[in-house]
Amino acid sequence: YSPSKAVNAHECMNYISEVLDATSDYLGGKLPVEKYAVIIYCVSLENVGNSYGALEHHRSTVLYMPEFEGERFYSSVRDITAHEFFHIITPLNIHSEMINDFNFIDPEMSEHIWLYEGVTEYNGHLVQARSGIYSLEEWVDVIKEKMDEAEGYNQDIPLTVASKFTLDFFKDEYLNFYQKGALAAMAIDLKLMELSEGKYRLVNLLEELGTT
Repeated sequence: YSPSKAVNAHECMNYISEVLDATSDYLGGKLPVEKYAVIIYCVSLENVGNSYGALEHHRSTVLYMPEFEGERFYSSVRDITAHEFFHIITPLNIHSEMINDFNFIDPEMSEHIWLYEGVTEYNGHLVQARSGIYSLEEWVDVIKEKMDEAEGYNQDIPLTVASKFTLDFFKDEYLNFYQKGALAAMAIDLKLMELSEGKYRLVNLLEELGTT
């Protein structure tokens, strides 16, 4: 939905198809679902306020976006869709019992939010780097920006502790899951490749965890 028709579904689909094809290759040639819907609801810039984002489901995602024209909008749709799609794996497939039986009235957070968001964020960008959607320079810029952003948060708080108490004590640390959390995912990926001489990666670990 685009109130002024500044953006259109066909162009969104061109960008989305590109990243889903890349995700299929990354996951071994097959996506985890047969059909996936991306619902994009745009709001005019004067009405959007300070909040926008997306919500994932097993076979769909909803994007709430400020409406503006041009390539930057469509590439943002592509990046967000890449991230939200990977949520099928974490946490919709791999999660703690707290997420499986989540109490929305009296929520109790697990220690794994950094994993749900950080690993997802890393994978969403990595598939684009591996497929050539990002140039090498763009991939380096993504990682460098995350390093710079992570420096702005409290380095003494473990990601697991920040996850556990993200609703109260460490609510200001939440966005660091997308920064330091993604960097932690990259470190795990690199370590697994080092230990296996390049034969085993984070994506392989996720696949195993999702089938056990």
